[in-house]
Amino acid sequence: MTNTWLEPSNNEQEEFYTSHANKIIVERLRASKILSDLLRYHFKEVSNLKILDLGCGDGALTRNLSQLYPDNEFHLIDGSAHMLTRARENLKSDCFHFSELRFDMISSACENRQYNVIFSSNAIHHLTYDEKGSLYSTIYDKLDWGGIFINIDFVLPESDVSEKWQFTMWVDWINENLTRLGLSDEVHQYDDIPQRYKDKDENRPGRLFDQLTQLKRSGFNNVDCVYKYGVNAIFAGTK
Repeated sequence: MTNTWLEPSNNEQEEFYTSHANKIIVERLRASKILSDLLRYHFKEVSNLKILDLGCGDGALTRNLSQLYPDNEFHLIDGSAHMLTRARENLKSDCFHFSELRFDMISSACENRQYNVIFSSNAIHHLTYDEKGSLYSTIYDKLDWGGIFINIDFVLPESDVSEKWQFTMWVDWINENLTRLGLSDEVHQYDDIPQRYKDKDENRPGRLFDQLTQLKRSGFNNVDCVYKYGVNAIFAGTK
C-alpha cells in the first residue's frame, strides 16, 4: 500500500503538516517534553549518547532535544527526501547525521551501528501489524545494552464508541489550543482533521495493547505506556 509521505511530489501535504503540526497534533509540545524527561530519568548523564530519530520529518523533536542535551550524536532517518531537506535546513551542525531510508531498510543499512536512544514520532502508525513487529525487533537489535526506545504515535481505539469519544477529544483540544495560541479566528477550521486522518488508507494505527505486547516479544523490558491523550500515546521500553 502506498505511503504518500514517501512520494516526491507530496510537497502540499508536507507543507500543511509542518506549518500546522503544533496546532493540530494533540499535546505535541508536551510529548517533546516527556521525551526529553524520559532521557533524563533513564540516563545518569544525557551526554555522549548516540540518538536515532526514526521518521524524523523536519527534525523538530531532535532540534528540541539537541538544545537541551547538546553533547550527543544525533542520527536522523526518513524515507522522504523532501522532509530530510527540511531537517537539514533546521539542523546545521557536525553532531547531526542524515540518512534517507525507509523503515524496512534500517536493518541492513545500519548493520554496524548501535544506538543508546531510538525514538519515533507519528510515523510507525503507517506500518501494518506485522511490519510494526518486525521494526520493533530491529529497533531492539540496534539498541545498545541499557538503551531506551520511545514511540510517540497514534493508536487505534478499542471500539467505535471509544473512537467517537477520542476523536471528539481531539477536535476539542485543537479548538482549545487555537484559543490559547491567540488564533480564535481559526477555531473550527480543523474540525475535520480526525476524519481526514481516519480516511487515509496509509494510516494503520495499531492497538496500544498489541504494540506493548510486540515490544515485550521483541525482548524489551520495562514496557509501558507513559502518557495517553485520546488516540495519541507515548510508550517505551528498555534493553
